[in-house]
Amino acid sequence: MATPVIMPRQGQSVESCIISNWAKKVGDKVVPGDTLFTYETDKATFDEEAKVEGTMLVHFFEEGDDVPCLTNVCVIGTPGDSFEEFNPNATEAADVPAPVSETVTAPAAPVQTAAVTRKEGERISVSPRAKNLAARAGVNPAFVQGSGPYGRIIEKDIKDFIANGAGTTFAASAQAQPGMTGTGLGGKITLNDLTAAPIVQNTAQQTKETAAPAESGADYEDVKLP
Repeated sequence: MATPVIMPRQGQSVESCIISNWAKKVGDKVVPGDTLFTYETDKATFDEEAKVEGTMLVHFFEEGDDVPCLTNVCVIGTPGDSFEEFNPNATEAADVPAPVSETVTAPAAPVQTAAVTRKEGERISVSPRAKNLAARAGVNPAFVQGSGPYGRIIEKDIKDFIANGAGTTFAASAQAQPGMTGTGLGGKITLNDLTAAPIVQNTAQQTKETAAPAESGADYEDVKLP
């Protein structure tokens, strides 16, 4: 019988962990005590060991993915066993409750950005790591498309959003577009950058006006002292 392996919860305050390394690939033999994968929290790194014997049938997540705690990560069983019923990313899993996480509320009206448009009042699931990075980078998570389970926004989504030119202050994130140049701290796009007029380059006339001093000549008068 196929047996799912879940992401452990290392403490009540830990909501998700990142898979840093898969020790067992799909198809590998597994015995109790074998290290299946390595995962990390904000403070420490752990190895998850196998509790059953069998074959690694499937990985539901890749290295670097931020996985909610108590979510199925992989399945061990006998080749040919069914495992799709354990898949947390399956579209059929509509009856499975979404993992608890911190949320933010989208703006009062739909806003079109380079990343995603959300409806009024839509609830957005954000992992703790993603929320912390967004706060530091000045990114509004309401404009980021989540790639985690159930559409959850993970740290990688925020990094990709920034890499695509969306490093902005919170207030400017709704109108900022990829390719804009920011004048804020760390190169962030600010509200001033959205409304600033283009800088006019110096012209040849300006250069002429600042040319060399006037030609030499009698520009003074000799006065004899009494």
